[in-house]
Order: sequence, then C-alpha cells, then structure tokens
Amino acid sequence: MKVFVKLTQLNLGTNEKTILAEGYGIYVNDQVTYFEKENPKVKHRLSFQDEEIILERFGEVKSELHFIHKDAKKSYVISDYGTMELDTRCEYIQKSKQGCIIQYGIYEKNRPILRQRLHFEMRLIS
Repeated sequence: MKVFVKLTQLNLGTNEKTILAEGYGIYVNDQVTYFEKENPKVKHRLSFQDEEIILERFGEVKSELHFIHKDAKKSYVISDYGTMELDTRCEYIQKSKQGCIIQYGIYEKNRPILRQRLHFEMRLIS
C-alpha cells in the first residue's frame, strides 16, 4: 500500500526539532519503506513486530536501531570506518495505525549521551 509518511525527530536535550522524512512510502507486511527528506537516495525501513520496532537506514552509512518498550538493546552504525555498537535504551513506545512515537537514549558507560523522541506519522494513500 502506498502511504504518506512524516518522521520528526526531537532532541530532548536541546528541544531542537527536525523533520527527517516527509513524502511517500510503501507499507507491506508490517514494514514501511521511505526515503530521507534531505537525501532522497537514502532509504529507511521501519519494521513493526509484536514487542519490537526496528529502524534501519540504507545509505553510505547504514544503521540498525532496535526498540523494545522499557528495555535496552544494541544498535549499530556501519560505515567505511567499521561498525559502531550503541547501547540503546527505549524509554517509551506508543504504536497506532497512524504510526508510532519512540523515545529513547543512547548511552555510554551508563550515562546518556543523546536522548531523542521520534514521531512517525503514516497515512494511507491507496
């Protein structure tokens, strides 16, 4: 199914809001595929599973972020320089038919180095 998607990122430390994606995507088998607003060659896939949401980025730099409500997971950023492993702690997930909200932190030695909220909106086109 064709969908309209909008992904907004809020940095909880600075309150800076950024629209990362806004445009058309494809929704099939509990996965949404769409492209970045500023770099339309970079594809993203958001996968909705029973207990987990996975956000993947496919471009020159690849990433894979795993979110389970109130749980910590390993996430990865892969570039020409190697693979960086991130401690990701999901603080909050809210899922609906219109998208989801994910609030999470990236930690180093049990200290948060980044806290963000992602608001993913999705509307059926056809």
